[in-house]
Amino acid sequence: GMVANELLAGALHSMLTSPNSYWFDLTTGDQKLDRDDAVKVYLENCRNRMHVTMNNSNFQTEVHELYLDLCGFNTACMITEEDEKEVVRFNTKYIKEYFIGEDSKGRVNHILREWKWTSSHLVEAFGEENLPEKVIKSYHDGKQEKYRILHAVYPESMVPSSVKTQKPWVSQYILVDLDHVIRVERFLENPYVVPRWAKASGEVYGRGPGIT
Repeated sequence: GMVANELLAGALHSMLTSPNSYWFDLTTGDQKLDRDDAVKVYLENCRNRMHVTMNNSNFQTEVHELYLDLCGFNTACMITEEDEKEVVRFNTKYIKEYFIGEDSKGRVNHILREWKWTSSHLVEAFGEENLPEKVIKSYHDGKQEKYRILHAVYPESMVPSSVKTQKPWVSQYILVDLDHVIRVERFLENPYVVPRWAKASGEVYGRGPGIT
């Protein structure tokens, strides 16, 4: 079973997102405009730059982990984030860490993820200025105490509020035990992708070859 999972994940990787070929194209959404020579050149240049950027990031490593989870557990979860050095960075998450929910159309629209980090991890990720005094003291004392972190991503429409923005997706990092909000961000689109191999009616999590 484990060998079969590796083979299937490897096949999906090579057929769907091979680093050696262009596996996506760009469109304006207007077929007539797409046929314009200047537009064709522009879209092709953008695609080429995106392909190089993704290959220079950790995308290929993380998407292979995503295929392993998708084939084995039939649900997978990966976040896309900005990176100062690599422009963009990807991270496939451990299925034990996250909970997903759907909107009225059956699309994954909120993700709750909880895990533990040491004070040094927290300082590295968020900076001392965003952390409570207890965590900063633990860091400077050289202690490796672990703290529970909750990352919640959801559309602003889930929370009753009169404040609407042009970036409708809300991201919150929270230190659970210390009741401290570390960071609140907004995005144009959901930073998580959550593919599911297949679903039966009424299900949220996927089913597929791993379950079979």
